[in-house]
Amino acid sequence: MGDSGFRPGMMTALDIHAQIELLRTPFELVAHRALPIAACLLATGPDGELRVHLVSSAPGFGTPIELDLDEGIDCGLLRWSGPTGLICATRGSDGECSTLTALSVPSLGFSATATVAWTMSMPGAIEDIRPGVDGMLVLVAAYGTERDGSHLGTRVGPAGDPMIDRTDRARRSLYVVAADGSRCTEVPADGFNVWAADRDDDGNVVAVVSSDPRQAGFYASQLIRIDGVTGAITPLYQSQWQLAQPRLSADGRTALVVEGLSIVSGPVLSIDVGTGATRRWPDIDDVTDLGWIDTERMWFAGWHRTGVQVGTADRDGNKIERWTSPGSLHGPDGQPTLTLTADGDALAVAEMHGSPAEVVRLQFGEPGWTAVTELNRATEHLVSGVISETVSWVSTDGLEIDGIVIRRAHAIGPQPLVVIAHGGPTWLWSEAFAPAESNNLALPLVHAGAVVLLPNPRGSSGRGQEFARGVIGEVGGLDLEDVIAGVDVLVHQGLVDPARTSIIGSSYGGYLAALAATDIRQFRAAVVMSGVSDWLSFRTTSNLGGGYDHVYHQGIGPGTADGREKLVSVSPVYRVGKESTPTLILHGQLDRTTPLVQAEMLHRAFRFAEVPTELVVYPGEGHEFVDAAHRTDAAHRVLSWLEEHGVLG
Repeated sequence: MGDSGFRPGMMTALDIHAQIELLRTPFELVAHRALPIAACLLATGPDGELRVHLVSSAPGFGTPIELDLDEGIDCGLLRWSGPTGLICATRGSDGECSTLTALSVPSLGFSATATVAWTMSMPGAIEDIRPGVDGMLVLVAAYGTERDGSHLGTRVGPAGDPMIDRTDRARRSLYVVAADGSRCTEVPADGFNVWAADRDDDGNVVAVVSSDPRQAGFYASQLIRIDGVTGAITPLYQSQWQLAQPRLSADGRTALVVEGLSIVSGPVLSIDVGTGATRRWPDIDDVTDLGWIDTERMWFAGWHRTGVQVGTADRDGNKIERWTSPGSLHGPDGQPTLTLTADGDALAVAEMHGSPAEVVRLQFGEPGWTAVTELNRATEHLVSGVISETVSWVSTDGLEIDGIVIRRAHAIGPQPLVVIAHGGPTWLWSEAFAPAESNNLALPLVHAGAVVLLPNPRGSSGRGQEFARGVIGEVGGLDLEDVIAGVDVLVHQGLVDPARTSIIGSSYGGYLAALAATDIRQFRAAVVMSGVSDWLSFRTTSNLGGGYDHVYHQGIGPGTADGREKLVSVSPVYRVGKESTPTLILHGQLDRTTPLVQAEMLHRAFRFAEVPTELVVYPGEGHEFVDAAHRTDAAHRVLSWLEEHGVLG
């Protein structure tokens, strides 16, 4: 592809941000199991609609070709169905994918045209489609669930509808839809809310479910089996943690599930459906997705420190082969996943420093991958003259902490520092072309002259369950000390000017930024995006209240004097003083996970203490900013705030 003509030195930080926002990242990549072809979703045009594209899965560079339809459809999910069919979950006027659309692609060539074979409206947002031998299993979040304004979720139901909250809330349910769209049958779940599910060749189902349909109910889930003939429910596994990615063997004998914390990455459990015997795969952790290669073998993908892991195992977790690599693999909820090709290899969407997101081909026996598309090659100049390196340091209690430092290669002397704390806390920074969390700001901040530290303190993914659980009962304690220890190391190395340091973050990262702003005197400026400021009100205002906080605060709640005292002690809003750090607060008006009141309370606390502060509320936005104009505005405000308060410039 040709040179874009742009060079980082010719562009401002906002120009860099705009270029990153235009990166074409494939979504919902699915390889055909019989032909050397794959389908994916790509944004087309300024409206950002996701359209179906086909790409060769064979080695060598290919250009994704948009499927030729008489009328464009905006998709959110994509699966193969039969030799020449695709099933899409298509988006309606409310922004949610509530219609199943079957496409017929008879030629499957790169001038392929497609026709709509049938459509079916579902009673809510389609969250997953699991094709099978006689149709598909469809997971639907009914209108009235709390997806809207949540993590990676958009609005469910027309904006003009009244908001109704009842004790008997709407639930997520399963439906079996015939391959030709002629039938749709609800799977009986005895009142359970279904979070994820899979089905065998006889129609039996394994599902992660909870009695509580709220988002908080996910934190008290279990694995069950639903008989495909009688509808009888058999409990298979009850966990004190969270469960994800249930898989059922084609013969129905073995169920597998990933057990982890919050945003689940963890060990794989293999369960004998007949006896209930449970076995944990040995020596494997931080798995985020898995699937069947054949009747006996499975593939898996996941995190490994600041990189990824890929491997295979038999159904009981024996004969494990695994390799690890720097970089990031994309998938649902930002977690690593793969899709199997017709010849037994795999495709994924991958990126790493120096290489933007592309469809890549990988082999299970050989580390690494090879790009098969060149969607974003013309943007590689954005990291020209930029160094990204994985670093480690020792925290205050002797624990080794990982992180990533991004900086200009030829900077002279100590530079300004921006720490970007990630959300979760069970999440991580992985090696990427342009680290995306916190509004794609990492790379623009480097071009604005800063050293950027992306720390993975205790509580993060990628280091196993003991490390991930290290923050339970201690939120805002040793994890914040881990971050500060990393700052101190960079100052000691002479990379960073101690008088020009700052911290920003979103979600739990926003909480750490707020806590640092109120309690740590070394930062010159802070930015809090979608953060928690008050754990007391979080319990009764967040859609995760009573679930997420119950786990991370180790059962401590506001129902006792001791509980209230503990929650107050780790809540930034009660720690604001006249010496607190000037803080910019950015928040979505419709955020259900950390409701707007969290931002308003923190902002007013700063105002009462006469600390410089500014609150910006984005209309229509939830926990993460989606609107392109809002994302640009937020980037501008962050850069301006850091310049105004002496960090940049």
